Amino acid sequence: GELISFVTPWNALNVAGLDDAGRVRAVWFGPGRTLWSAADLSTQTGAPVLVGGLTAWLTGWNAMNIAGIDADGNLSAVWWVPGGDGWRQTDLTATIGGPELSAGSVTSFVTTWGAMNVVGVDCAGRVVAFWWVPNYGGWQIADLTTASGSDAGVFGGGLRAGVSVAGEMSVVGARATGDVSRLSWTPGERWMLEDVTGLVL
Repeated sequence: GELISFVTPWNALNVAGLDDAGRVRAVWFGPGRTLWSAADLSTQTGAPVLVGGLTAWLTGWNAMNIAGIDADGNLSAVWWVPGGDGWRQTDLTATIGGPELSAGSVTSFVTTWGAMNVVGVDCAGRVVAFWWVPNYGGWQIADLTTASGSDAGVFGGGLRAGVSVAGEMSVVGARATGDVSRLSWTPGERWMLEDVTGLVL
């Protein structure tokens, strides 16, 4: 998979990717440093071998999170929080009994109200979200394809996602036909599906 990058609120530059053995490797540089540092986050945390690339997201409480898919389709995350005991690892699929996801399909984003979202494509081509909201009782799973109430068709490949300042969440991907579709959610509404390819003039 491709390299990913992110910058923390304290201006630490981070670049991460998978090495040829499927380990999460990161290099980082921060204020007051003269050299870059490297870390094997899989060895530090005991994370499984991952395939297909990574996604990363930051939170309002300055946590860093990097996630990917293992060979069994499980969503695995390595994460760090200020004041914690270094980098940790969590198998989110095993924790909440989630579905297997396709390698290379995952993306992530954080909403304006602090909800963490990791979205991928399951083995049936449905778009599935692993999400967590502060004070809500742990990680949850949502089948966004089914929630849209539409026959979205089979999705494949990677997804892209984001959230607007107004709180509208969007997940964009290509279906098996090659058409691009967008799943979107606005506070107070249900998930909606639109054929982006069909809207292009």
